[in-house]
Amino acid sequence: MKITKNISIITARTLTTLVLLTAPVMMLWAQEMNEKFSMTTQMFLHELKEQPASVPHRAPGRRSSDGTTMRKARRLIASPDTVAGVAYISCFIHLKDASSLNEVRALGVEVEETFDGLDFVTARVPVNQLEALADIDNVTKIKVARQMRPLTDEARKVTNVDDLLTQSNDATALGITSKYDGTGVILGIIDTGIDFQHIAFKDKDGNSRIKRAYVYNGSSAQEYTSITSTSPTTDDNTEDHGTHTSSTAGGSSVIVSGSTVTVTDDHANATYGGIAPGADLYLAGIKGLYDTYLINALKNMVTYADSQGKPLVVSNSWGSG
Repeated sequence: MKITKNISIITARTLTTLVLLTAPVMMLWAQEMNEKFSMTTQMFLHELKEQPASVPHRAPGRRSSDGTTMRKARRLIASPDTVAGVAYISCFIHLKDASSLNEVRALGVEVEETFDGLDFVTARVPVNQLEALADIDNVTKIKVARQMRPLTDEARKVTNVDDLLTQSNDATALGITSKYDGTGVILGIIDTGIDFQHIAFKDKDGNSRIKRAYVYNGSSAQEYTSITSTSPTTDDNTEDHGTHTSSTAGGSSVIVSGSTVTVTDDHANATYGGIAPGADLYLAGIKGLYDTYLINALKNMVTYADSQGKPLVVSNSWGSG
């Protein structure tokens, strides 16, 4: 009992000492960080301090007990892009007055999108100007973009969408008399790696169902009003998730016979097909799933839908921590 008591006293004193030592360190770390920096911005700046400038900013690999490298942890925040020798990081910048951006732009910040009635902008900020940006009185918060994750979910048969498209006995028995195939609706997809020429996005006559395409490569954005046989494309051997999710959400019904693939309105006998094969498509292929890139694409979709006087549904197959 005496030994146990002494150990308890020693343990309590050790913990007290650790708390007393840790508290000042945490306070100093907090003081180093400007209150205008969000958690993602703090993570980014901490990462810069931890890694040499020549080392790419990646999530570190983990090692197992036997010393072998395990799968790398998922990245939570954006990585910088270097353009003309300048490293930029994508951010949300919150401001007291979002219409007053002269001081912000004077630092070399490239404002990408502004949002009517809202107090923030999306922008590409020179990494070496983050501290100076925080010193501007009009700036209230700087949030380095988060890294989204490509995810997908369930397809047409599992969700009983086929019953709607084919007007099955089950659908009729429930009093459902409309196909609900997306006709009259604009369907937006924001993702990485989209093959805009894929047959899933064509009608029976071979014409593209894509009314608008938005492509962002990390430094510049372009909206396409027509799709050719070669342009645009963001699908390659490393990024094709967007082709998958776009065809799942709004791909045309197709019949596959050997190496021949044809578009059909006969949904009941289709080999494959999306949930809304009748919708107008607005597909956005972006370089990375940063939330700043995502909201820029979303704004363009909303603007187009408003101009057409049609409802807009945006399908997202990604998430974050």
